[in-house]
Amino acid sequence: MRESGHPDPFGRALAQVDGPGSGPGITRRGLVRSTVTASAMAAAMAGITDRPAVAATPVRATGTATAGAVVPLPAPGRIEADVRRMVACGPRLPGWPGHDEWCTWLTDELTAAGLRIEPCDEYAYDSYQPADFALEILDGPGAGPVEVATAYVRSAGTSAQGVTGPLVVADGFPTPGAIEALTNPAAVTAAIRAWVAAVPAQSLRGAVLLIELTTPAQLTAVVFTAISTYLQWDGHEAADWGEIDYSRLWLGPWPDLNDFTSLGLAGVVFTTTASRAALRGNYSSHTARPQPLPALVVDRETGAALRAQATAGRPRARLTLVSPVKQVRLRQITAVLPGESDECVIVNTHTDGQNAFEENGGAAVVALARHFASLPAGRRLRRTLVFALYPGHMSGRVGIENARAWILRHPDLVRRAVGAVSIEHLGATEWIDDPERGYHASGENEIYGIWTTQGPTFDTIARPALVASRLQRHALLRPPLQITPGAPFHSLAGVPHVSGIAGPSYLVVVSPSGELDKFDAGLAATQVAFYADVVRRFDAADRAALRTGDPTLGQDTGTPEERAYRDTGTSTACVPATDGSAAGGSTARDGLGPVGWLVGAVAVGAALTTGAVAAVRARRRHRTKPPAGPSPTPDMDGAPDPAGADDPPTSGSA
Repeated sequence: MRESGHPDPFGRALAQVDGPGSGPGITRRGLVRSTVTASAMAAAMAGITDRPAVAATPVRATGTATAGAVVPLPAPGRIEADVRRMVACGPRLPGWPGHDEWCTWLTDELTAAGLRIEPCDEYAYDSYQPADFALEILDGPGAGPVEVATAYVRSAGTSAQGVTGPLVVADGFPTPGAIEALTNPAAVTAAIRAWVAAVPAQSLRGAVLLIELTTPAQLTAVVFTAISTYLQWDGHEAADWGEIDYSRLWLGPWPDLNDFTSLGLAGVVFTTTASRAALRGNYSSHTARPQPLPALVVDRETGAALRAQATAGRPRARLTLVSPVKQVRLRQITAVLPGESDECVIVNTHTDGQNAFEENGGAAVVALARHFASLPAGRRLRRTLVFALYPGHMSGRVGIENARAWILRHPDLVRRAVGAVSIEHLGATEWIDDPERGYHASGENEIYGIWTTQGPTFDTIARPALVASRLQRHALLRPPLQITPGAPFHSLAGVPHVSGIAGPSYLVVVSPSGELDKFDAGLAATQVAFYADVVRRFDAADRAALRTGDPTLGQDTGTPEERAYRDTGTSTACVPATDGSAAGGSTARDGLGPVGWLVGAVAVGAALTTGAVAAVRARRRHRTKPPAGPSPTPDMDGAPDPAGADDPPTSGSA
């Protein structure tokens, strides 16, 4: 697959740094092929309908079948075409033009499939849209521009002239271990606050503070086996999972700069243990609340050089982060396929994201809607099928960053729900950031965790569906501790739940290619077939029985901030929130949005910082502003025509 030039400015900055023909910081390897065979996928699809797999039918550009024909579950080419269409929107961060464009496409496709679109829920939101960032050492032997990988998510902006101060190392800053950071975030926060309190008064006022992090924390996939109820990886034991490197930037740890305000800092630079190739364009921590200080993030090599310079003589540094905040409205989509019964199965995901994986659950939603809506009488689902698409997993905003707001806005549908199915991050291959081998593909698919309500939901739905799928390196996990945005269905709503997610190293990376070279369409198609099987099993299950066997069902494990949340959405016709030229009728203003939001507890697996990328111009300035209008479709050689998307993927593509 030839890497396409993406129209967004993240991509332009990357292209200028890496040079013609190079990828975002690395030489692109060939795409890892799926470990699931075509015969296994066909068998899984056949098992979904209890009959031989349906032959492909002609599909119009909108993705709907010809009149009277059954739309099959998607073949690899079909799901790839829809994911490519999503990536063509550009980064779909909350309130960005690409997000609105993708929501419009989803609404159009669900309508074309024959579903009823409910009034949209709309939420006012302050959208951070970093436009320009840079770091420069102004004096000393190492004076000059510094390579910066990304800006910290929702950190306060500066003027175009930036802020200047001595570069000072945060000596003695807490360095928690991986397990401590995940299992006891409150202790980590307490340690950071104690460090801040111990800093002599006024000693860091006006400084640019260099904070060395142990991010990404060194982990293995034992974090899965510790809470697993079933592991599916043929020929392997649980101990083999413990050998898998699961060090991920989005897992952190990442500090909250609201704890640093008393120091009077000019700005912050975070160093990490990640390579430049893995860190560039990373959007961690995506759960960060608005931050009161401007902050940038650098890789391990750059960080080591900065430490040496700061230790040698505290040189003056200039930090620039121009980050306008736009007041926008985000829309939440609900689509309904009526069944014979008012009882319903809720399929849900979020619409915002950075690349081909975060979040491609919407493509799966459309595929399931096309298929189930096209079935003739006698093969249709008995229960009503509801699709819920919430808008702000990357928003840092309580309620809309997971299913909580949707649940509170739709109590009648939740009351009638038999089960909920949350879908995320399909088709992900595994990439490892190794100090010796560099950032590289392992040749395996990324581990996929599926949180499942225990009892009959596990016994009669999730486990048999996973066994039938033959998917490898997939694990069934038990609540209540989980990291999927669909978790409130199990905890808050008390709805039996199957919720899947992959967490690859590049999960929240913004790049020109949208990370499409890491997408395995065959794997994604098989995962969609698995979810279709789960939906069918929920449709046939005994509702009362599903609510037994798991004492954590309906036990809200949200943070105090989440439990205090009261929905503030409004209802409106589900039409584009913009005129196609700007985000949500937005008005731009520089600096920080409302900072009255409480600082949430650091959740296990909470994801991490803002994406953008490499140097441009003399000061290595990064141009990252979202386009003012809708993103044109990039030229992607080999992209399958949606009208013939059931053909196999083209050679060399995902």
